[in-house]
Amino acid sequence: NVTVENTQIQDFTYGFWLNSSSGNSISENNATNNSYGIWLISSSDNIIGENNLTANGGHGVYLSSSSNDSINGNNIEKSVSGVYLSSSSSNNSISGNNLTNNAYGFSLYSSSNNSVSGNNITLTGYDGIALYSSSSNNSIGGNIIVNGFSGVLLDNSSSSNIVSENTIANNNI
Repeated sequence: NVTVENTQIQDFTYGFWLNSSSGNSISENNATNNSYGIWLISSSDNIIGENNLTANGGHGVYLSSSSNDSINGNNIEKSVSGVYLSSSSSNNSISGNNLTNNAYGFSLYSSSNNSVSGNNITLTGYDGIALYSSSSNNSIGGNIIVNGFSGVLLDNSSSSNIVSENTIANNNI
């Protein structure tokens, strides 16, 4: 139940790191040139909103074994992945984010029951939204995915996902 807002974090390994934490709010912060912008491990019921995450080498936002988190209204650019969910991260809501010039927009790895909606994803080197390794029962809707390599990728036994009402344009695939 901690609120962190209006801070500037630069040139660290982690801009923000929550481990086994719940009920926190990380909002209206700037994390620049860190290895990772925001990292959550085994954390739940957190709000990650309206942050500017720029040039963080690994991921803008990374969730591992985390659930019921809200990631909304963030500007994420120049990272490997804008948002990366792994290790059974589930029931997270990811909406209204702007992702620009990241290698990958959203990557879900072994993560299910998440909602990815209303995001703008521009200029990805690879995938706008990718679901890997048995990521299932996710809802991918109302996103704008433009000027990247591929719009949406479903890979490695990812099933029962709903992909609807997205605008996917000017991608190679």
